[in-house]
Amino acid sequence: MTESSTNLADSLAVRPSYDEMREAIPSSAVREKWRAGDEAAARARTALQRIHDDETLSDEGKKQEAQRIIDRSAGEAREHYAKARETAAKDVESAYKFSVPMPDGCLATSRAKDSSEIVAVQGEAERIVQKVTGKSLQAITKEVSKNPNDKGMRQAASSRVAALKEEYERAMELGGLEGKVLAHATLRAADAVGVDYDSVVNDFRNDRQRRYVEEANQLESFSSSIPSGKNLSSNPYDTNRSGGKKRIGTYGSANKAPVTGGRPKLFEKKRRRSWK
Repeated sequence: MTESSTNLADSLAVRPSYDEMREAIPSSAVREKWRAGDEAAARARTALQRIHDDETLSDEGKKQEAQRIIDRSAGEAREHYAKARETAAKDVESAYKFSVPMPDGCLATSRAKDSSEIVAVQGEAERIVQKVTGKSLQAITKEVSKNPNDKGMRQAASSRVAALKEEYERAMELGGLEGKVLAHATLRAADAVGVDYDSVVNDFRNDRQRRYVEEANQLESFSSSIPSGKNLSSNPYDTNRSGGKKRIGTYGSANKAPVTGGRPKLFEKKRRRSWK
């Protein structure tokens, strides 16, 4: 097989469908809310199609009935979708925290027990930032917050990764309270100097923690396909049309079913593109 043939085969590879993405998302809570949104959206489309097919209703009557459906079922769909996206975002953050190793477990469960530990973490973070940048924590935080995308800062951050990894390795080896304080301080310092956690902690993850990374990535990728439901918000019988010509809804002569004379299914759910 030639290289061009291989590339073509890769481009035509089967991608997950909309339903497959929804059912594969690694969070039952997100999955349930997403399904609920789809069910409400389907009810709205079915009800709107019935209104469209009802020849006993006037245009104004259809508009009023459609609005009731939009306010009820379409609003319910948007609410379920919004909750699904919110839950997905929380689950992504939670999975990622479980993926970050700490001397006493992981970032999701490691907490400062009292004010003395908080002060100790702050002091260690100050020391680490001073060590890797030659500046105070306060000064470097201001620099990063002012221009986090500055090329020079990104290059400087790259050169600091090794020093932060050394601190983190020492924290993992120390263990106990001292190791926990140093690990939290190193992460705080990484935040301050613009270095992402993965660059610091990835070498110290175990297999389970790497699976959490995969879960977080999959959640984030698939949840981007959760609909907003905004397409259900527009009443198809509104009379404002471009060019000043008034027509009821989206149903002009161009939308009538050809030859058969049957009514077009204008609320029929469109096929979604496969996820890439």
